[in-house]
Amino acid sequence: MFPLCVLLMLLCLHCGNICSAIHVMQMVNIQVEFGEPAILPCNGSAYLDEKLDLNVQWEAMGQDVAILSEGGLSVGDQFEGRVLLHSEEKLWEGDWSVVLEHTILSDTDMYECILQGRKTISTVWLEVVVMTESQPMEAFEETVTSFPDEDPPETSTESSQWDNLPWVRIVLIAGVLLVTAVVLCILGARGKI
Repeated sequence: MFPLCVLLMLLCLHCGNICSAIHVMQMVNIQVEFGEPAILPCNGSAYLDEKLDLNVQWEAMGQDVAILSEGGLSVGDQFEGRVLLHSEEKLWEGDWSVVLEHTILSDTDMYECILQGRKTISTVWLEVVVMTESQPMEAFEETVTSFPDEDPPETSTESSQWDNLPWVRIVLIAGVLLVTAVVLCILGARGKI
């Protein structure tokens, strides 16, 4: 019985869309220069067979960035005039990516692509940086530049503790899967399932 439970757990991990409680989430880190566009990727093609109305929301720390629905694209107030669909032709094929144009320093944030208000499909960590012509991208950590109309970037060295935040979610999901597999094995051994 135990090998069957292990096989079931591995199958669920490998093919997230087979088990409705589990889904594979994309996590991406993107770095763009100040003023350049940023593509926030979201591949929802695995969810097209669920026969749901299109309701995809892009959020940045609880604030609406964009909402994709049957009626089209609506944009949050803070992002008005700066968010476009990455590909209108591929929207119905599950490409729910958006383009954030004219990035500013305060756009540095975590963005989530959420289906039906409950399933996070993609998490994007966006960092907007200011570069000079002679400055390589790796050296930016040593330089702090601010503009009069922008909030100054944070100079705290404690930000590295948050770099591993996405792994917290993965560890929690793995823990839930492990507990679920153990419960299934116990119930299976007792003949209750």
